[in-house]
Amino acid sequence: MQLIISVTLYKASDMAQAIDKELFDYIEKLNTNQKKSLLDIVKSYLQVKDKTKALADYNAEIDASIARMNAGKHINHDDVESEAAKW
Repeated sequence: MQLIISVTLYKASDMAQAIDKELFDYIEKLNTNQKKSLLDIVKSYLQVKDKTKALADYNAEIDASIARMNAGKHINHDDVESEAAKW
């Protein structure tokens, strides 16, 4: 049974490598504008995937932020303006 699983994983790895190679082969043929467009599409796809965060994860991030604020780990607006004025 273990042998079958490792062979299956090996084949999946080969498949991933084949897909990567095919992608790179196509990308090399694109001009700069086409590459920029493709990059925008990939970024937007990943952003959509990232936004499907579980509600529990979202709430945990909010709780952690509130805890940092309560611990005094923040910069108030006046200090930010003061720092920005030095630039």
